[in-house]
Amino acid sequence: MSSKLLIDVQQVTKRFPVGHHEVEVLKDISFQVHEGEFVAIVGQSGSGKSTLLNMLTGVDRPTSGEVFVNGQRLKDLSEDGLAHWRRREIGIVFQFFNLVPGLTVAQNIRLPMELADLYTPLERTARVAALLDQVGLAERATWLPSRVSGGDQQRAAIARANANDPRLIFGDEPTGRQDPRSAAACFDLFQEWVDTGKTFLMVTHSRALAARTGRTIELADGRVIRDEVH
Repeated sequence: MSSKLLIDVQQVTKRFPVGHHEVEVLKDISFQVHEGEFVAIVGQSGSGKSTLLNMLTGVDRPTSGEVFVNGQRLKDLSEDGLAHWRRREIGIVFQFFNLVPGLTVAQNIRLPMELADLYTPLERTARVAALLDQVGLAERATWLPSRVSGGDQQRAAIARANANDPRLIFGDEPTGRQDPRSAAACFDLFQEWVDTGKTFLMVTHSRALAARTGRTIELADGRVIRDEVH
């Protein structure tokens, strides 16, 4: 593949202490993702999907092994360094949205731009409006998260993930709270992002959605059992 190597996972293992023992959730996982790929990570509950996503986004650290993202070895970054890296380099659609309750939908989408000190105030306003329109939330811009449905909160989280125009976006069940029609619209938006050169990694239980991506990585019992380009 001629495109740039963006993610390089090398023999990653993750163990968690449980009582007097350790449980191995990820077991010697290795794979690479190149720029412009649309990748679905699938597997049963407990297979290690969300833990793997935490390794890739620096939310958690491997017990052993290495994770490189765009040439940056994540273990070399401090916690503050990781926070700065996440704000500038990646977008994340969290499974439980993580919207700030006291901010409106529009303010939640604007917040990453302010934290990263990107764009002028006028540019931020215009970008928020465009992102709200993309996910069909323009009429709810001034609403607090508590006033909108779970599906709308998820769409706000999707818009927020693209606020700083990152080249790499991760989604943890990013359509899990959507009805089929809305889920299809969100998936089409993800495909548009990829078509413009972004890279998107999506953890999903939906094999139907996974089959529409460019590549599926399947986990079982903490191991990669299938890595298939469609």
